[in-house]
Amino acid sequence: MRKLQKLIILSLFLLFASTLVQAQFVTVWQTDNQGSSKPNQITIPAKGNYKIVWQEMGNSANKGEAVGKDATRLTFPKAGKYKVIITGGLQSLNFWDEGDRLKLLNIEQWCWIAWQTMKFAFGGCENMRCVATDAPNLS
Repeated sequence: MRKLQKLIILSLFLLFASTLVQAQFVTVWQTDNQGSSKPNQITIPAKGNYKIVWQEMGNSANKGEAVGKDATRLTFPKAGKYKVIITGGLQSLNFWDEGDRLKLLNIEQWCWIAWQTMKFAFGGCENMRCVATDAPNLS
């Protein structure tokens, strides 16, 4: 009986841990591509309150965290390629064919964010590729 309890607890823990990993909207940006912000910055044209975790691609020591509220500008230590992970109350994005639209390179994971709208969400994001294996929640 003791082994069964341990197995159940371990299974629940692994299920919970995998759910946390899935709850992230993951993107990749090239900060020195043309845009409205400086070469070491990006502006996330968002609506909502959310948490941001970022890391320079190829340099795991260069990382940080921020809190986003609506449109949020991130300043990195140097120009480069960064993975940006958003969790929490992100409601929508809206590039409207302007801003830092050319800096966004990839969407790697959508997670289960209930997007309020996708209208103009990625308008003009000519360099963006969606490599995510999941789909956005459009309900």
